Amino acid sequence: MQIRSAKIHTTAFGRLPILFIVLFLCLETGALPLLNWRSFHRTAIAAPMPSRDTRARANGRENTGIPRKAELVKATAEGVTIQLTIPESDFQICNNPTETGARILESQTVSFPGCRFTTAPMLPRLPIQTALIAVPADVGFQLRVIEKRFTTHPVKAIAATSAPQGRALPEVNRFSPEALAVIRKAGLIRENRVLPIQFNPVQYNPVRREVRLYHQIVVEVRFVGTVSRGVTTAPSAIPNGNLHAESDAYNAIFNDLLINPQNADQWRSPLRRAPSAPSAPVASPRYKVSVTESGMYNITASELAAAGADIAAIMPRTLKLTNRGSQVPIFVRGEDDNIFDLTDEIVFYAERQQGENSYIDPFSDENIYWLSWNAGPGSRMITETVLPDTSLVEAHSSFLTRAHFEKDLDFRRFRDVNLEQNQGYSSFSEGLQTRFFTLTELPPLPDDSWFWAQLTAPQSKSFNFHLDGLSNTARLATIRVSLHGRSNTAHDCDIWLNDKIKLEEAQWSGETEYQLQNQQLSQSFLQDGKNVLQVMSSGSQEALIDIILLNWIQVDYWRDFYAEADVLPFAITPSPDETGTVNPNFRVTLQNFSTRDVEIYGIDGTRYVGLSTLVDDK
Repeated sequence: MQIRSAKIHTTAFGRLPILFIVLFLCLETGALPLLNWRSFHRTAIAAPMPSRDTRARANGRENTGIPRKAELVKATAEGVTIQLTIPESDFQICNNPTETGARILESQTVSFPGCRFTTAPMLPRLPIQTALIAVPADVGFQLRVIEKRFTTHPVKAIAATSAPQGRALPEVNRFSPEALAVIRKAGLIRENRVLPIQFNPVQYNPVRREVRLYHQIVVEVRFVGTVSRGVTTAPSAIPNGNLHAESDAYNAIFNDLLINPQNADQWRSPLRRAPSAPSAPVASPRYKVSVTESGMYNITASELAAAGADIAAIMPRTLKLTNRGSQVPIFVRGEDDNIFDLTDEIVFYAERQQGENSYIDPFSDENIYWLSWNAGPGSRMITETVLPDTSLVEAHSSFLTRAHFEKDLDFRRFRDVNLEQNQGYSSFSEGLQTRFFTLTELPPLPDDSWFWAQLTAPQSKSFNFHLDGLSNTARLATIRVSLHGRSNTAHDCDIWLNDKIKLEEAQWSGETEYQLQNQQLSQSFLQDGKNVLQVMSSGSQEALIDIILLNWIQVDYWRDFYAEADVLPFAITPSPDETGTVNPNFRVTLQNFSTRDVEIYGIDGTRYVGLSTLVDDK
């Protein structure tokens, strides 16, 4: 048996799988026994997921003048003063008739360039503006309006947000909102604390049918020292601890968001974490094992010694491997003498990181295992011996396996995914997104937000995938293709396999998933080795634009018991006989190994011994 040594460092082991055969026994009689099998031919590429998609719709931008932003008046260690100035000519009052049954309700909308609108239910829909200021990390806030200037104008009625059925909008003889500026919840952008200030430059009195248009609002945000830091005067502007060095590109974008970027560096502070509870003392050394591919792995005693472990102090029967708090069964070769020699090794099956509800984790492929010893006995693989009598076994010449092909190259957040009724997005601070209505944060991502490629009709693209050990049979295979609408329109595309067969004409609409599944595909249409899936997006006649995304390709096919590079992952699915009886005993011939030293392991923690090796003299 040939073994490639793993590279071990002081903080993590290397991740090269050893040349073992992997056996997975499945006694179910369904069409596919490998529902949890991970393909050894991984084509995915993981990438950091952006925290925002800057393609959200710009809601409420109703005029095309120069956007009016708040400006800095003064910034000191005691506070920040800012002002919002809107020329009288920038305000627009537009008629907004609304049809309600048999009558038309006359209303008006007030706006100015770059504004957003209030969305709270049963209140007038009035324009607002938001400013973002940098603030110290250790203060509270007080806000007061120190100067204002406005004019009053008559209106018919201001359009209002929707009210629950059967409830009328309240009419009170006062101008609202009462506060011309309010403090929103402070947050962190990396090591900078930031504070949103919302300006309300339009007030409305529904009884008098008048609006006040504020052409200037000057606001002072005063910093208040916190008791927890023992500060009773102005806060310290000197940060503590080591700060992360930011790139010029990041600083340019970040500074453009702020009213007072010159203060941001002065008030940066390392992120503080709540003190954790005292941890229990570790009774034995622990080594981190990092895995990015599923397969059989080995760690030798000499590699542990090279990583700094005192192998002379290791009691081999206490060697223990855990993953996410659960033990993983291992095989320790050479532990019977109770001495962990330099020639001994640890063998185990490990899996790469997967998404909770997707084949590929959106953040990382890396899965962490922990190796420890001298703290009680560890879990071991069980041993199974082959049957001496082969007369009561079922012979298998091929097995059903699954190959999954996915490349995560393009991240997409769709505008309306996971939003409830009457919820949506609006633009905030040069492209960042915030949700309106009653939402306070971005909705959760769908299970899979990464895609392989985009096609804009009319366009055709070919996608290659590789199948190992394809059995020469006409038995039925299954192919699945996951597509997703990119434009919120109708979609129409043809899907071909190896220029031999048209799998389907896919038609659907919207920013939704479409999954092709052909379970009646003759395996003769597949090819051993390279295969090609062609997606031909001709475009829908119902839509001016048709954009789609390819997510992944998945194939269930019959494979020979033929090893590639001395590795053969396989499964056995016993078939019922004419009486419906299933024989769990089987016989297979495993071929194309370059050595007689072949070992079989089950991914469930089983080691198979007593194999009969046949040598082909040719």
